[in-house]
Parts: sequence; structure tokens; C-alpha cells
Amino acid sequence: MQGKITRISITWTTETDEGKSFQFYGLLPDARKIIRPDRMHELLDDLTVMCEQIQAARDGTLNGAGSPRSRELRAIK
Repeated sequence: MQGKITRISITWTTETDEGKSFQFYGLLPDARKIIRPDRMHELLDDLTVMCEQIQAARDGTLNGAGSPRSRELRAIK
């Protein structure tokens, strides 16, 4: 199944006097304003490979050789 990146979200955790504080940030479209244009393609490519590998692992289609794009998945579940 072919997919594409439509959102980038980050959960950011900080320690406060009251304990851990969790913030959730949606990064698109703001990421395009922050990330240097020459690095945006590389970032999206890396994230796409990660998503492909996670999906393949969940579907049981990931073999020892890695994803169809031949990068290694490290224990992400």
C-alpha cells in the first residue's frame, strides 16, 4: 500500500515541579517554514521510510532484508 506524509506530530515531554508535562505539536505546515529547504526532502524521505517499515512490521511483511527501500527497522512497536 502506497502512502505519503500528511502530518508530522511530536510529543514533547518536560519535567516540572508537578511531574512530567506532555505537549503535543503538529509540525506541518509550519515545518516547511522552519526546516531548511535543502533538508526538507531528506527529512520527509527518512520519515516515509520509517512509516513504511512500521507498517510492514505490523502487517508481517517485513523480512530480514528490511523494507522495500532497504533500511533497517530497529524494534519499533
